[in-house]
Amino acid sequence: MRLLVLGLAMAAWGQGMRLELTGDASGIRAVLRNRTPEECRVLLSPRLQPSRLVILGADGKEIPGFDNRTRAKFDRTVRRSDFQTIPQGGTIPAGEGRFTPDGAGRYVIRWGEFVYSGLPAGPIRVRAEFESSLNRTTAGEAVERVWTGKIASSTLEIRLGK
Repeated sequence: MRLLVLGLAMAAWGQGMRLELTGDASGIRAVLRNRTPEECRVLLSPRLQPSRLVILGADGKEIPGFDNRTRAKFDRTVRRSDFQTIPQGGTIPAGEGRFTPDGAGRYVIRWGEFVYSGLPAGPIRVRAEFESSLNRTTAGEAVERVWTGKIASSTLEIRLGK
């Protein structure tokens, strides 16, 4: 019986995070909500372990973003202080961006270190994704009660332009 209870508790822990995406044609925002049975930690960092967007055009094809981290030089050291504590029921920001016209009839959104350009006027579908896989510092020090897993928000349907 004890193993069954432990298994159920672990299942609740693994299923308890939720990525919530809200917004409209002016901009979007995502938060990571802790729905686990207790507080937990997560490393959600624009440079070390970011959320990202999946944007689909009216034709259903993904419009890829450019990851500026591929060009940038920055400190990739993971420290204990990089992990944020989320209380049970609490949230932390997971990203935000504004849709801006590019002057050529298309739109751009910056999401952390990602840039999604050439977005067409008209309907698009957007969802946020986040994968948490780091639970140790660069020095190998384990961090307690870190949530790991991969989640996606629900999809927003947005109409850009007129």
